[in-house]
Amino acid sequence: MTACQGPRDDTLRGGDGNDRIHGNQGRDVIAGGSGDDDLRGGTGAHEFLFVPGRGNDTISDFEHFQDAIVVSVALLGPATTGAEVIAMFADTSSGVAVPDFGSETITFSNLTHFDDLADNIFNA
Repeated sequence: MTACQGPRDDTLRGGDGNDRIHGNQGRDVIAGGSGDDDLRGGTGAHEFLFVPGRGNDTISDFEHFQDAIVVSVALLGPATTGAEVIAMFADTSSGVAVPDFGSETITFSNLTHFDDLADNIFNA
């Protein structure tokens, strides 16, 4: 599935397959489905939601201090702050920033380090 939205504040959710979900202008909430999804916020500030069972997703255009990562407490375990999430789950060995939650990963294809990312991570 490919989903693209217009200039309003939208909530976009993926399905069971490998989806391409692209927000646009506005403050979108974007959640991939159970497949391996390509997520893009577009212009504006966006929230990317991650919960158990959502596969391995890639965010292509994450903007520090603008976009937010909202991660389910079920994935975080004892990590409660953005800094703890980075310390416990961060991996940059492949040249891109990848928080690894075991069976779930988030690849930030436009980031090569986690500097300042802790301020953009929240738990839900």
